[in-house]
Amino acid sequence: MAGQRPRDPFTRLRLETLEHALLNRKARANTARCIAIVLLRYCSREEYLRTGNIEAWPSIARLAEEGGMTEDTAAAAIQQACDLGYFERVVKGSRGRGRTSVYRLHPQAAP
Repeated sequence: MAGQRPRDPFTRLRLETLEHALLNRKARANTARCIAIVLLRYCSREEYLRTGNIEAWPSIARLAEEGGMTEDTAAAAIQQACDLGYFERVVKGSRGRGRTSVYRLHPQAAP
């Protein structure tokens, strides 16, 4: 079964994005790769089944902690991951409390 892709589209898209992140040489200092991998861990299957979007919404603090970097570095890495096409940042909620950054996977980013 080696080399076969999962039939489940949620798993397949996450795997393809992970492979692309690991192989992308444009990601400077590996921080964008690291953030992309951490974000992929938080993608919600339930949201995918409900809306068709593969999204994650962890905090910058959580991403920084799990990525082993400062919050400023994590924020810059998120921007680079978005610039490289792994994710797009969507702000949900109203101003102030309840406003959340959601990171939506771009399936076309995976080769």
